[in-house]
Amino acid sequence: MKKIIPIILLLFGVCSFLGAQTPKVVFVVADWHKGDQMEYNVKKTKAKNGVEETVWSNLALQVVDSTEEYYRIKATYSGKEVSGYAMLADSLRKVVDDLLIDVDTVVTLYYRTDLTGTFLEIENAQEILEHGLLVAEKLLQGTGMDDNTLRQTIQMTREMYTEDMVAAKFFPEIALLHSSLGYMYSMKKPSKFVTSFNSPFGEVLGRGVTTVTAYDPAESFCRIETVSTMDQKQLKKAVKTLLDRVAAMTGNALPKSTFKSIKIDMTDETIYECTLEPATPTHVEYTRTVKVDASDGSGGQKEQYVITRKKGCLLLD
Repeated sequence: MKKIIPIILLLFGVCSFLGAQTPKVVFVVADWHKGDQMEYNVKKTKAKNGVEETVWSNLALQVVDSTEEYYRIKATYSGKEVSGYAMLADSLRKVVDDLLIDVDTVVTLYYRTDLTGTFLEIENAQEILEHGLLVAEKLLQGTGMDDNTLRQTIQMTREMYTEDMVAAKFFPEIALLHSSLGYMYSMKKPSKFVTSFNSPFGEVLGRGVTTVTAYDPAESFCRIETVSTMDQKQLKKAVKTLLDRVAAMTGNALPKSTFKSIKIDMTDETIYECTLEPATPTHVEYTRTVKVDASDGSGGQKEQYVITRKKGCLLLD
C-alpha cells in the first residue's frame, strides 16, 4: 500500500517508546482506506452587535479513492437549518427566504487531500464560485442596486476569488476538519508559523502559534490549539490594492483617508481534537473574532464553527 504512512507511524511509535509516553514530537497523520466513512454535526454561528445567526447542517465524508498520491473524498451536506435573520436588511428578507426554500436539498462535492490528510483542493471550485455569484446577484438585486454597478461588483468578486478562497468561503468546514492533519507537532514548546487571512480586502498575511495541550496515547487522543493574528501592515497593503482596483474599474478614485480611521483586528482560534493512528478529527472548534475601531462607531463581529463527529463512523482496518 502507500509506503509513506507505515514509515511515519513507525517513527511515531519509536518517539513514543523513547519518550516514555511523552515524546518530543507528535505526528498527526491520516491513514484512511477506500470506503472509510465519517459523519459530523456542523454548527456555524455569526454574532454582530448583539444579534446572532446560526446554521446547522450534517456533513458526511466518504473516502472514494486512495492512491499513491492522494485521497479523494466525497462530501455530502444535508439537513441544513437556519435561524436568526436579524442581521439581514429588511429589504433582503424575502429574497433570502426564497433562496432558503431548498435548504434541505442534498449538496455533494468532491475534494482531495495528500497522503497525510492535508487538504489540497475542491475539484469543482470554479463551478461552486459561479453558483455563489448567482446567489449573490439575486441578493444584490433585492437591494435595488442598478444593473451597471451590479455587473461591476459581480465581475470584481469573480476576479478576486482564488480557488483557496472559494473553499474557505463556501465550505470552510472541509478545510477546518483537515487543518491540523499532516503535521509534526512539538511537545516541548509552541510552534510559530506564518498564515493568511481571507479578509474583505483579499488575502492578508498573519502570524500564529500552535500548542499541543493534551496527549494521551492510551486513549488515542490529542488536542491541538492554534491562535493566529492578522498583520496590520499587510492589511494596509491589501486595502490599498483593493482601492486601486475599484478606482480602475469604476473610474472613481476613493480618497486615501477613507480607511485611515479604521483599524481591523482579526484573530483566529482553533481547538482541534482527534484520534491517533490513524489521525481522524473528532471535535473542532474554530472562532474568528473581528474588532473594528472606526470613527463612525461601527463595532466588530464573531464567527464560530463547532464540528463534532457522530458515533458509529466506519473506519476500515
